[in-house]
Amino acid sequence: MIDNIEINQLELIEDKSCIIDIREPYELNSGYINGAKNIPMGILLMDPDNYIVKNLTYYIICASGGRSGRTCMMLQNKGFNVVNVAGGMCSYR
Repeated sequence: MIDNIEINQLELIEDKSCIIDIREPYELNSGYINGAKNIPMGILLMDPDNYIVKNLTYYIICASGGRSGRTCMMLQNKGFNVVNVAGGMCSYR
């Protein structure tokens, strides 16, 4: 089972570089979180060890929470500490 947080809880995170936005670059035109890293889902899942480390916690966000939920499950199965941002950027105001 994956952990979830709401988008408004991201404001409490000081180091925004641990927020991974897995949307495609063209999707960032609709808005993004300053300081978050954009690593599209396919690229991240192809070689996660190249982008994230296992001893840190990462907050995974997409447009609505579906892709980030699936990505979190796959990364968690590989030993990464990840938290899904429920509702995704659609919930961000």
